[in-house]
This record gives sequence, C-alpha cells and structure tokens, in this order.
Amino acid sequence: MMQKNEVIRQNHIQMALAKIEAKMLLLPQADCPLTHEFADGVYCRKMFAKANTFVIGKRHRLRTLNILFSGEVTVYAGESMPVKRITAPASFTSDAMTKKLLFFHQDSVFANILPTTETDMDVIEQRFIIPEPEFVKLLEKETMKCLLQ
Repeated sequence: MMQKNEVIRQNHIQMALAKIEAKMLLLPQADCPLTHEFADGVYCRKMFAKANTFVIGKRHRLRTLNILFSGEVTVYAGESMPVKRITAPASFTSDAMTKKLLFFHQDSVFANILPTTETDMDVIEQRFIIPEPEFVKLLEKETMKCLLQ
C-alpha cells in the first residue's frame, strides 16, 4: 500500500495533467482520425497521428494494452513507466486511471486494445473511459482522506 505522501504526490501530478489538458483544449486541435475494429471479445481503437503532433489521451478505467503499429512517439504513461521514446513496432501496457501524453515524432498509427464484445461506441466510452471531472472529484476525495489520517 502506498504511503500517504506518495498518494498525495501522485494526486498532485494527476491534477496538474488535468489542468494541462484543460489549457490545451483551448488551442487548435490536431486532426487524428480514428478507426474502430472488432474481433471476438476485443476492440481496437486505432488513431492516425501526423508528425509533430502532441496528444493527451483519455483516461481509461482499466489497465490498457497500447500498440504502436508504425512511426515513433515519446510517451508518458504514468508513474509506473518512465517517459520513453518508442519506435514501431512496439507495445506496452498502461495502468488503470492513467492519462497518456504522447508526442509523435513521425506520422504514426497508435492503438488501444480493450476487452469487450460491445460495439456501441457510446457504451464502450462509458464502460472504459473516466471523464476528467469525475476523476478530479475522486482525486480530491482521496487526497482529503489522506490528509485527515
């Protein structure tokens, strides 16, 4: 179990990421087309990103398999994985509740792989993505609980 100070530190990092994302949403947004592929019990959300594009991903409720099919990217995927530059083909997992930050050095194809038989995109989003306002409330509650211990 994490120490109180470590929980508070990680929560501050996550709050900072939420603030960065809010500021970035005020800027012109890059066009990163998505495709959706389904197989037996598996959903692949594939994104095409041009070189020199910075992307902040959605926060997934569950641990997620990520695949870089082509290109090159520098990725931050939470405290359990140091920032690193990855060249395709490559894969890695990201922890639950992690917000990934990616800088694409080359035109790239990047995907998240999720376990589901669902094909309705709205249902998939509700099941696997935690909206930032909901996440921020959880962090505030967790931080307050730590401070009161």
